[in-house]
Amino acid sequence: MGTTIKSLFVIGFISCLFLLLSNIEHSTKNTACLSYNNGLEVCAVSDMAKITKNGNIPLEAQAFDLSTGSFTLDAARNETIAFQLLLKPTKKSLEAPSEVTIEIADLLGTEQTKIASDRHIKLFQAHYHWVEQGGYSWGPKSDVLDWPDHYPDALIPQSMECRVNAENKSIAIVDTFPVPQNKDENQSVWVDIYIPNDQRAGDYKTQITIQAGDSINRIPLTIKVWDVTLPDKPSIDAVGELYDTYLQEGAGTDLSRTAWQDMAHCYQQMAHKHRMVFIERLWSKAEEPLDAYNRVYDPILSGQLFSESMGYTGPGAGVPVSIWRTPWPQDFNARVKQPLLQNQINDYEYQAWKWKGNSQRMEWNETKYFAYIFDEVDGATDEDDLGDVGEDYIGMVHQQMDHVQKALDKGTGDQSIDLIWTSHADAQVWDGIPKEDLKDSIRFWIPTASSANTQYYADRKKQGDRTWFYHSGHPAIGIHSINASGIEMRSWGVITARYNFDGHFMWALNLSNEGEPYRYPSYKNDDDRFGNGTMVYAGNKLDTIGKKAVPGPIPSMRLKAWRRGLQDAELIFLAKQAGHEKEVDQMLKKIIPTALSEGKGKASWSDKPQDWFDFRTRLLELAVSR
Repeated sequence: MGTTIKSLFVIGFISCLFLLLSNIEHSTKNTACLSYNNGLEVCAVSDMAKITKNGNIPLEAQAFDLSTGSFTLDAARNETIAFQLLLKPTKKSLEAPSEVTIEIADLLGTEQTKIASDRHIKLFQAHYHWVEQGGYSWGPKSDVLDWPDHYPDALIPQSMECRVNAENKSIAIVDTFPVPQNKDENQSVWVDIYIPNDQRAGDYKTQITIQAGDSINRIPLTIKVWDVTLPDKPSIDAVGELYDTYLQEGAGTDLSRTAWQDMAHCYQQMAHKHRMVFIERLWSKAEEPLDAYNRVYDPILSGQLFSESMGYTGPGAGVPVSIWRTPWPQDFNARVKQPLLQNQINDYEYQAWKWKGNSQRMEWNETKYFAYIFDEVDGATDEDDLGDVGEDYIGMVHQQMDHVQKALDKGTGDQSIDLIWTSHADAQVWDGIPKEDLKDSIRFWIPTASSANTQYYADRKKQGDRTWFYHSGHPAIGIHSINASGIEMRSWGVITARYNFDGHFMWALNLSNEGEPYRYPSYKNDDDRFGNGTMVYAGNKLDTIGKKAVPGPIPSMRLKAWRRGLQDAELIFLAKQAGHEKEVDQMLKKIIPTALSEGKGKASWSDKPQDWFDFRTRLLELAVSR
């Protein structure tokens, strides 16, 4: 009798357990995922993960283990945190839903505090690009993820909030998110959550609702908001150039057109949300009246564009851009064929005088300005590996830079416009050499990351100069290709802070194949740095991948990873300000042992997501403890 009762008890317990798990099954293959009885599997990964269409899904950290039934993320105020949900059919199902809707409700805290979903939570459908040439063999050959394969990069928003249409409203692009029907395939859904800068610290809870027909699945999510606030004005300059603006968006290249002006504002708002500045390459010295220019750029240089009345939500509300390029063309690319004529030098003086007067009248007083006139003229270039161009040439070209900087200073009556120097060369090699030494001519240095001599530029900073770097490859800096993890572009902000540079520069953001930018997102179709030249895609070209063409900027995963590193840098500075400089420096040397000119051999920074999670959590802890 006792045995029978015990057997019945066991059978009953098993039956109850079966009923409890009838809706949710824990995936035995990967504990990061949840399998539902409607044939859908959902996994969570970080903003560093770059999972191919057929790739295995790792459990990066316990925070993303959905088998616990929920997950928790950390955030500072005025920070945007991100993660990915991966959709796929379960192995056991013969039929999975072909599409789902995903909604995230308001995040609710204590005492009726909340983070409004409609304003602060944005979802994106990742587009997968076929990376056929991904070897990154240019310059310093760098380690990349396996190729050929389909990698996610372009992030298509649920709606285009860039208000360039006649109704001045957002336009829906993604109504539902597709679920692959092949059981080996994934579909990434990217989630951005912005924490307002006045948000009360504490835990905020919500649910992610995933619905397929009548089947509804919910995943609880908690955001722990720490009592620390990222600054509105970026501590690091992060600048990228826009080419052929805004031709692919159907707005032409004439800044006097209303369509062009509206599109410029859309792109600048996206940049501001990511703690960056996008600068258009204008090919005129604005010899025409400045009225058109002022109409476009006054909202940017006054900060008005970044206000709620202009549809903006994000960091830096009401804050002007911190750095800006004067609207003159880059007259000299790769080589200066002969010394400048006096009338050319006089023209730079006149343009500087004209700019100074206009910026004073417009009260653009919170922005620093630079002139981009010479580019890679004193050494090797991207197209030319011949670094030895002769002492006479170097002396001549450096004298021209000196003449131009003096003309700019004379025109402004001060030093408010810095001529930038970009080069693959190490400027220290010219130190003390008459006519070649640049120290008395250049105040704004931008070498490639691999030639960024850390000691030399530390000395230049002590003299009040400004120091940036730009792209290169391993072991100097993270690579910017699509077949690379989010750690690579994340490294840019951390390396900038690690070596106390003022900023960095991405040479091109939208220079891709004009007809098929999603298929060929590089400035040359055969460039094996796949994605080189494109970090923002044209919404007007979405029809080439089967979506509705809606003009406006489409971000990339690499742009989001770049933002993550810039936010890390702000936490670094806040932790140091809280009195923990020694520990933070030790942490930096551990996460980035060497980079820039100090880098040797393989890239030294950690490729383990858990190391980066721990690094950021510790920065949060230090930033709030004084």
